[in-house]
Amino acid sequence: MMGVRRETVTTAAYVLALVVGVGYAAAGIIGWIADVADGDGSDLAFWLVFLLGGAALVFAGLFATRRWSSGSAIFVSLGAIAGAVALAWSIVVPIIALVLIALAILASRRAAAPA
Repeated sequence: MMGVRRETVTTAAYVLALVVGVGYAAAGIIGWIADVADGDGSDLAFWLVFLLGGAALVFAGLFATRRWSSGSAIFVSLGAIAGAVALAWSIVVPIIALVLIALAILASRRAAAPA
């Protein structure tokens, strides 16, 4: 049985991380605008910290560290978890976050293995 190629895993992880990072940033900004518009302000700090912080961690894992090193996988995983906490009610986002974490770990393990 043929295994999944290393390039396939790293490409899938990269694309999903970009989608998650952009999605978290967009959700954070939209939530900020919506919260400012309704004037409540009750959950603005939670929304900004978890979504924008999660997006920043995902992007740090992609662009501020050697991609798919163990540090990169840790940043991406922490960012995925942070954003998923804020959007846990959606059910879909936590599942996507778990898939991203699995791909990040697989990509980091494959990057560390000899080619």
